[in-house]
Parts: sequence; C-alpha cells; structure tokens
Amino acid sequence: MRIALDFTDLYSYICLNQSNRKVTFSMISLRNIVVSKPVVSVFCGLLLASNTLFAYENPIIKGFHPDPSVCAVGGDYYLVNSSFHYFPGVPIFHSKDLINWTQIGNVLDRHSQLELTDALSWGGVYAPTIRYKEGTFYMITTNTSHGGNFIVRTDNPAGKWSDPTYVDIPGIDPSLFFHDGKCWYTGTTDNQIVLCEIDPLTGTKLSEVKTLWNGTGGRYPEGPHLYFKDGWFYLLIA
Repeated sequence: MRIALDFTDLYSYICLNQSNRKVTFSMISLRNIVVSKPVVSVFCGLLLASNTLFAYENPIIKGFHPDPSVCAVGGDYYLVNSSFHYFPGVPIFHSKDLINWTQIGNVLDRHSQLELTDALSWGGVYAPTIRYKEGTFYMITTNTSHGGNFIVRTDNPAGKWSDPTYVDIPGIDPSLFFHDGKCWYTGTTDNQIVLCEIDPLTGTKLSEVKTLWNGTGGRYPEGPHLYFKDGWFYLLIA
C-alpha cells in the first residue's frame, strides 16, 4: 500500500485512518511514504529541508545494521552500529540527508582496538554510540568478549581512530552525554540504568556511579541515551 501524507506536524501523527481501516506505523518502519511538505522529527531521524515531493523505503541501509547511533555535525550526519563478532568492527556511514548513506570505513579496524579471539556469535561489540564535541568524534561501545566498555576518538571519522580507552564501569549499552563542560556516562549495569561523570580522554570516573532508574520489574531497562532540550533532560531507554 502506498500512503501520501501532507504533514504539518509530524509529532501529532500516530496512526492513519483510511476507508475506516486503521493503519498504524512507527517512525522507524515507514514504508512507501510520500511527503509534500517539510518534515522534521528529532527522535525518528527524518529531516527534509525543502517542499520537494519525495519517496523512499526502509531499511535505508540495507543488510545487517542493528543498534544504530547517529550524530550531526553541521550539515553532515554520521552513523555507527553493532558488529558483534565480525572484524573489522563498527561500520561508520555518512549522509547529508539521513536517507542516502555511504559507508566511509570501520571505526575498529586494528587488532589493537578489537580482540575477538574468544567471541561467540552473540558476543563481541554491542550498541555503539557516536558523539561529537569541539572537533573530536567519540565512539563508545562494549566488547562483551574482551575488556568491557571503552572509548575511541578521532578528528576524522573516515580516518584512523585511537586505540581504546577503557571505562571501569561494568555493563553494556554505554552512551556519552556532553553538557555544561562535563561528560556523563550512561549505561546498563546490574539490570539498571546508571550515570557517572567521566573524563572521555582517560576513562577516569569523576563521580560516584548513581542509579537513574531500575525499571518496573520483569524485563530490565537498557540502551540509555540522555538528551537536553528546552530546559529539560530526557532519558531515552529500551
């Protein structure tokens, strides 16, 4: 089915009703959508800067690319994703429009960065996060098979990245949040979401590790990311 939408406020559209039949969709699984007005969404990753009619299909990056993380630098966008037990690890992509992506390399392309000797198919590198601050790109991730959580950095995302700087906080799904001159680590530790100020250059902890949320029972929360917008802090988790 092909759906044509005339969006004025993307945030208000949760479902479509067509011929008394409800069609629901999530913002990461839109298919065959045609838009005739500018669309901007902070969390779903759609951005259009003109009134030109366009159409595209998901997945926008074909193949096996789970756990994507995106950062914006001016008019450029960079995306990384999990690579598990594959080497080289953590492919990195570039885009100008969040629709057309080109792989520009792998963040982890040396054995000094990534040890996978004992990695099983479900092990290796999980859920990387990419961030940019004052001329430097940071990528933080977990090697579940060797060493734990670590950061690599570069001033050229298509070039060579540094060797790992390890962060002495256990768990998975690490993320970085830069705010007011500080760098905050968030991640999943002992089935709860934790927060700690760190030095991103050394991995040193600069505060106590504090629990932000421990879930509501049942399945535990994971995949945390912190955002600051209009005076509010937002914790986005899975």
